[in-house]
Amino acid sequence: MKPQELRIRNLIIDKLRPDRGPVEVFRLTSGSMYSITYHYGKAFEETYQNNDCFKHIELSQDWLLKFGFEKINHIRDGLIFKKAWLVFEGTGFYATWRGGPIGKIESVARLQNLYFALTGEELTILDTDTK
Repeated sequence: MKPQELRIRNLIIDKLRPDRGPVEVFRLTSGSMYSITYHYGKAFEETYQNNDCFKHIELSQDWLLKFGFEKINHIRDGLIFKKAWLVFEGTGFYATWRGGPIGKIESVARLQNLYFALTGEELTILDTDTK
């Protein structure tokens, strides 16, 4: 994973501590080496300069539902999700915008980045405690 692919608030996995589950990036430092600082839980943070310690989270329908996407239509080999520009077809998720294709989206962080670029808003996990 390249730190240049990440933004603050992206969700990633720490390969050295996968038991922590998804962690949220909250600081990226550039210089002779990039460092990525993330937090999990309420107060703990960890910083690494070895970027091989991280990996992307593979995008799945479960992740879309966590972000508040809703299945709204079935198509030939897949589903269309509300927030309205993501289509799942047999081989993966594809983004479209205003009727034109953007490309395949394979990770949660890339979806978060695209969502921010298109809407100007952060894509965050819904708070299920308030439902």
